[in-house]
Amino acid sequence: MLAWIRHWALAFAFLLAVPPTVCGVNQPPLKFVRRSGQQIRSSSSSELEPGGRWEHDSDEEALALAQADLPQVRLQQEREIAAVSLQVAAPPAAAPPSTPPAEQSSSGPAAAMVSAGPKDYSVELLRTMPHADRPWTQGLEFASDGRLIETSGDYPQGSGSFVRVLNPTTGAVAQKVSEGLDGPDGHVFIEGISELDGRFFASTYEDHKAIEYDSNLKFVRSHDFPHIGWGLTHTPDRKSFIATNGSAYIMLLEPGSFKLLSATLATCMGKAVEGLNELEMVDDFLGHGPALLGNIMDTRLVLVVDPATFECRGAFNLEGLEPSDVKENFGFHVANGIAYNTQTRTFWVTGKNWVSMFEVRVSEDPKFAIGQGALKMLSTHLSTSPLLGT
Repeated sequence: MLAWIRHWALAFAFLLAVPPTVCGVNQPPLKFVRRSGQQIRSSSSSELEPGGRWEHDSDEEALALAQADLPQVRLQQEREIAAVSLQVAAPPAAAPPSTPPAEQSSSGPAAAMVSAGPKDYSVELLRTMPHADRPWTQGLEFASDGRLIETSGDYPQGSGSFVRVLNPTTGAVAQKVSEGLDGPDGHVFIEGISELDGRFFASTYEDHKAIEYDSNLKFVRSHDFPHIGWGLTHTPDRKSFIATNGSAYIMLLEPGSFKLLSATLATCMGKAVEGLNELEMVDDFLGHGPALLGNIMDTRLVLVVDPATFECRGAFNLEGLEPSDVKENFGFHVANGIAYNTQTRTFWVTGKNWVSMFEVRVSEDPKFAIGQGALKMLSTHLSTSPLLGT
């Protein structure tokens, strides 16, 4: 009984520490929405899930419902986050290390980048390709053999999730599979995808399944996935998965069991960064060693993170590529999808229902207009987030 009381006391204390902006005042991320047949109604409180689902007949009606329900949905999400932190005994938002970065034992290019502060990267547009059928992109990755892999979630509901292979030269669909993506209650909602040991593993949003495919994208099996699924990639040593769940925590998961190994706050400029969505691991980012890249939900920003500490090294933005849409503030038409081509050292980027995909080069050269000003945008985005240690 004492353990039970302590558990809920800790959870309640965690929720009290969540700032008002996290609980819906500033309209936090709408992960995805659900389309019903004729009647429009909000899900009952017992059906609300972290990230939220709303039934609707039009995007405009969905937005109205979303704004009404977001505080309750966000509270449910924060309970999930609290549960994650308690499972792994993750420390609360800790104060920055007392030892200045230059004096810490870590060394090398990555450490030098962090000690110098986050960088404002530039984006050079190289090529624009059609985004075939404009899917609800959830994952994007180059396979080790050069194939471009994309996952699309089941939106509108009933359209079905799928995995497909794209021709990286033309954007044409070379292969499309949906095996393993049907459940007892309908289609599962696929999320990020990552290649590990010659096989592909995809997370799901709230279906608590990880889907395994072989090298030819033939369905192998489903695994238990006891998490809310957003982004998915692997660690630089390829011994663990890295996953996100919409919170500011980045999770390390054990391959096979998907057991939670650790949960660490993603931070930048002294603040926690929520909503890292599609993830990409780059083994050598601009000659500075491994880096984790992630789209920040409801923005055009891409965060560049040190995979050892989950502290940001910098950011770039995708403004000036796909025309913007007012509904991006509510989770529609958002930038989502980053794939790194190791042969060309360029990135393919796109978004949910975007008309186009783009091949871009990221650099530290300030002459390119696209991508500039990312740190200023990020600072504004984080302005309502609490300082670490407060």
